[in-house]
Amino acid sequence: LEALFILRDTCMVEVRVNNSEWGHVRGGGVHFAGDEVLLTAIAEEGYDFVRWGDGYMSNVRRFVAVGDTMFEAYFGEAAGIAERGGVEFRMHPNPTRGRVEVECGEPGVEIAVRDVSGHEVLRCKATGERTELKTEGLASGVYFVTVTYGTAAARHGENNCITKIY
Repeated sequence: LEALFILRDTCMVEVRVNNSEWGHVRGGGVHFAGDEVLLTAIAEEGYDFVRWGDGYMSNVRRFVAVGDTMFEAYFGEAAGIAERGGVEFRMHPNPTRGRVEVECGEPGVEIAVRDVSGHEVLRCKATGERTELKTEGLASGVYFVTVTYGTAAARHGENNCITKIY
């Protein structure tokens, strides 16, 4: 009687959060080297996922385990419009086949669009109360919009996601 077994290196994927009452991360722990790891940052009710410690903006991360590593997820309080100092914006049509109008209330504010991996794909300044984003060059998918008024940014909530279709 013979037995065959294979030893594989393991990797520790450590996950941390800035406040465990605000959210948690699934997917950390011991993984085999070479395996795909899926981390998901999940906000508790009343809080939002903000970003990962390295600036990555999507709450879902996929990577191949190659060694011990650590990720930190940052969560923040979900603020209502009044708590944000009046920071508010709307977008339509959504989903879209081409252009999206952003109603942000005033000219000069910064508008940034990021893909699901957190890469900025479009940036512009609002030209008035309403600004048109030209999304014709973007691939089909989901994009996140951040509108920045001075130092205050509106990027959380249900109105910051564009679905691009063809």
